[in-house]
Amino acid sequence: MVTPGYGSPREVYGLCPSGFEGIRVCTVKEVEAVDPETQGIIISSSVGNKKKIEIIKKAQELSIKVINLRDLDELISKINTDFENRKKDRKSKKESRASKKKESEKKKEEKKLDEKISEEEKKEKEKKERDKVLTKKEA
Repeated sequence: MVTPGYGSPREVYGLCPSGFEGIRVCTVKEVEAVDPETQGIIISSSVGNKKKIEIIKKAQELSIKVINLRDLDELISKINTDFENRKKDRKSKKESRASKKKESEKKKEEKKLDEKISEEEKKEKEKKERDKVLTKKEA
């Protein structure tokens, strides 16, 4: 037989430990539909960092509790520094690619110049050989 045990009261079934009803949120529009007095939001794990920042800022505006995140300001600053570091990395990679491209173009130009010089030298050698052949016949 079933007997009453250590269950929680009916009034708090389905509530998060913070006392709010947890609403899963993926967009900013879903945040606007939340009641800040009885509901808190849980940001879905599939949400990216940019959208997560937007959701957090909107929740702070509407004074809505974010249940699955602790320090919101620290999280926002961390994400922003990550974005800045990525931008710096991309910029440095782009600059290094450009410098490598310039170096390869310089090498190609040098090779072309070397080939032109070598062609001119070949022509001069051929002329000297012709001159030798012509001078040998006369002698």
